[in-house]
Amino acid sequence: MKRFNIKEIGSYLLRGTFIMAPIFFTVYVIFQILNFIDSPVQDLFYAIFNFRIYGIGLLSVILVLIGIGYFGTTVLVNSLFNSFEKLIFKIPFVKEIYTALKDIIGA
Repeated sequence: MKRFNIKEIGSYLLRGTFIMAPIFFTVYVIFQILNFIDSPVQDLFYAIFNFRIYGIGLLSVILVLIGIGYFGTTVLVNSLFNSFEKLIFKIPFVKEIYTALKDIIGA
């Protein structure tokens, strides 16, 4: 480890600033984004239940995205997939290939 040299104090200050500035601004930006997401939901929650739970906005965004993902994969994708299968089953030669491949992959 290098000894502390008082003559290089300006250099140390500049290096410390360059090390800490990205960390500080990253934490600041993350805090502002979370506050932006959390604030409206938290105000609504406070208006209804008369107390605050910090982080409920982020939790609600995560739950909404999970719900959209679930309905997107179960309801929308299944209906599109079933429509696609009905179309495939109407084509004679493709029907046999598709059915065989589906059985192999399913096994």
